[in-house]
Amino acid sequence: MYRREIFPTLRGFVTSVDVNAKDLLDIVSQHLEELASNFDYYLPEHEDPKNGKLWTNNPFVDAVSTCALHLYEEEGLLKLCCDTTLLSRYEKESLFQFWIPLATNMGFSVAKQSNF
Repeated sequence: MYRREIFPTLRGFVTSVDVNAKDLLDIVSQHLEELASNFDYYLPEHEDPKNGKLWTNNPFVDAVSTCALHLYEEEGLLKLCCDTTLLSRYEKESLFQFWIPLATNMGFSVAKQSNF
């Protein structure tokens, strides 16, 4: 089965429900225009989206001062950087295995920082 078969096509949707095609076109057009106007906010053309967030890949290397964190988050990251037990875990585990317990136990929000 092709992936596109999972989702109904626009033609199939329009023919299966009672919808005014012009109204639907207006809604879709408005949505796409709003996406286009906000695109630069989420993916700035002249800014690397990883800037200030590389600590999520290796919190033991990046300088805390270059991280895009609040003060209390910086303090938590400093504590993490000094923990040799965590460093040992980091060297043995995948990023996922390393961060999930920390996000739960220490309040680190990697998902928030990474914006993925």
